[in-house]
Amino acid sequence: GVYNVADHPIWLTETGIEVWDDASVDPDPTKYDIAATQEEVAAYTIQSYANGWASGIERYFFFRVHDSDMVNSGQHFGLIRNDHTIRPAYVAYQVAASYLVSPTMVTHSTHPSGAWQVTLWGTPRGKLGTLWSTIPTTLTFAYTATLPTATLVDQWGVTQTITATNDVYTLTLPGATANMVSNPEEYIIGGEPTLII
Repeated sequence: GVYNVADHPIWLTETGIEVWDDASVDPDPTKYDIAATQEEVAAYTIQSYANGWASGIERYFFFRVHDSDMVNSGQHFGLIRNDHTIRPAYVAYQVAASYLVSPTMVTHSTHPSGAWQVTLWGTPRGKLGTLWSTIPTTLTFAYTATLPTATLVDQWGVTQTITATNDVYTLTLPGATANMVSNPEEYIIGGEPTLII
């Protein structure tokens, strides 16, 4: 049938991935399917935030702030542990919420090399690219320069200034590491992302 439904905003009401390697809260940190290391969850946090913009969602909700009552089930989804210490994903969320803001336009593309790129245009800082390797190989990526220098930001919030050579910034994108136990050839999260401003 046909439904006469006007355009509606899309809300991403639950996104996140479980941590498997946090020995401070898990007495048996063993890798299992659809779970990731603390650093991989940090990478996922920025990647999902960028992909949210690329998908045109209006609201983004990360699951979850803290482990809370999920600890009894042995699940650790929190950006923060129950003892109020933070995981790397908390810092990554801060990076995403600080830099990936208020674009006038968003584009995304997959490159033949295996790199994924989400670009936010017209942010308060200008054009901002978010890139990562989708394959288990470190990639060297040639990013076209529009200015002689740019700022790189990693998932930890560390910044550095880089200089273009022949109108190109050469970026190193670490390979993906979050593969499935049941199918080691399947990677569920890309490698550590790089933001370029």
